[in-house]
Order: sequence, then structure tokens, then C-alpha cells
Amino acid sequence: FPSAQGLFHKAILQSGAAANVHSSEKATKIAGEILETLQVEPSNLLKLTELPVEQLIQAADLVPPMSLGPVIDGISLPKHPEEAIAEGSAKDVTILIGTNKDEYNIFSAFDPEWKNADESKVTKIFEKTFGPMVQLISTYLGGNKPLSQELYNKLLTMSVFTYPAQKLSELQVKQGAPVWMYRFDWETPVFGGALKSTHALEIPFVFNTLDTPNTENFTGSSPERQFVADQMHQAWINFARNGNPGSENLPEWPKYNLNERSTMIFNIESTIVNDPNREERMIWEQATMMMKSFS
Repeated sequence: FPSAQGLFHKAILQSGAAANVHSSEKATKIAGEILETLQVEPSNLLKLTELPVEQLIQAADLVPPMSLGPVIDGISLPKHPEEAIAEGSAKDVTILIGTNKDEYNIFSAFDPEWKNADESKVTKIFEKTFGPMVQLISTYLGGNKPLSQELYNKLLTMSVFTYPAQKLSELQVKQGAPVWMYRFDWETPVFGGALKSTHALEIPFVFNTLDTPNTENFTGSSPERQFVADQMHQAWINFARNGNPGSENLPEWPKYNLNERSTMIFNIESTIVNDPNREERMIWEQATMMMKSFS
């Protein structure tokens, strides 16, 4: 945002980055689909304020995931954030950035569409999200194995969270900005372990609020949780204070670069791993290029 230029000298980005925006054309199309579902004319938008919130939620649920988000409107957001960052809009901003290993699990785990879904239903879910590119996804990213909820979670985790974070980091590194990358791998045992290292799970560890009422509903109650919280909480404090998340509770944490891609893997015993999802990242980059030419 141009109006925020120069107001930030450090930033921490968790579970996402600068890719989740829409063109005004796409936003208009999505808005049109929702208005049609609600039977509201574009010339009578005031009617939206009269509809029950449940009806609005139901209509929004009919569009693909992540369809409702920031729009490149030429004013507040003049261009795609990645384009702006590539041009140096954030070159003076030091970054701590990362994602969780299984970001998307929480979104599909409670989605009734997945409950007892047979092969036909699974295919429809993929088509709703990925459109005509399902065959390409099945071939190049799914290894020609049957489409599954596990593959769906991995694809959405990569496309919405992991790859955008890595892309932003690459753009910042090329501008000479200091970048530290992490990945949160500790898995929650709740709901039979289905959530794994899901979206938002890192928050009570970062803020060291494991004792807050109801947090155990998300994290479980094992004492080992505190080891993870101690490491992350101190790293975030150190970064806020001096722009470097390194601490005596952690292994030496190198800055991110495009050769080693050093990443702090947060767990009970945290470790530094270079380019931890290299194979997945390379496949995704190739598949993304194919998808662009396909579309």
C-alpha cells in the first residue's frame, strides 16, 4: 500500500505472503456469481445489508477457496504485491517469514463435503477448486494416484501458503533485504491427529499463551508443548527487538539465501534444514508453468 511506504522497518509474516490477491476483473466475476446466487441486482446492492448473515455465508461458500480477498483496484493496491516487492517497494524491510507444514488441513477437516466422499465426489471437489487443470494436477503432482483429501491439502498448502512465502523471500533476497525463514512442524494430537501442523496452530506458541483457556482444545495438553513455545516466543521477541530471531534456545539460524535456503524447522527439538521441500517446490514450479500455458 503506497500510504504505508516507509512506516515499517521489520515485518513478520505467518502462514501466508503476497500472492493472495485478485484482479478487479476476477473480483467482479466472483461478485457477480455471488449476487446471482443471492438474486440481488448489481444496481440494488443495498439489498445485501438486509439479507441474513447465514445466507451471505452460504453464497460465499459456493465460490472456490480464497476467492474473497484483496483486490488490485489501482488505488489502495495499485499493482500486484509481488510485482511491487520485485521493484523494491519493501527493500528496506527486514523479514521473518514462514508457514506451517500442513496449513490447509484445518479447512478441509471440518468441511462436510469431504465426509464420506466417494471418488466422484472427490473429483468434483478438485474441479470446483482447480477447474480444468485437475487432470494436469493428477498427472504431475499426484503421481497418477487417485485424487485424495491428503493431496488436496498438500496442493492448497503449497499454492496458498508455502510457495507464496518462498516467492516473497526470493524477491526480498534479490533486493538485498535480510530474510529469515521458518517452518512450524509440531503436530497437534487433537481430532485424532487429523490437523497435524495446521494453519494458526503456531499462534499460541509464538505468544506463549498455551495456558489460555480453551487453547488445549487446539493444541492438546502435553507438557512438551512448552519446549516449542519457549523457542518461538524468544525468537519473535529477538526479531522485534533487533531484527534477528536467533537465540540461545535455537541452533544457529542463517539468513535465507537462494543457494542454501536455510529454514528453521520448529519442533520440540528445532533444527536448521536447507531447502526442506526442494522436490515439492521444484515440481510445483514446473506444474505452475504448465498450468499457465494450459490456461
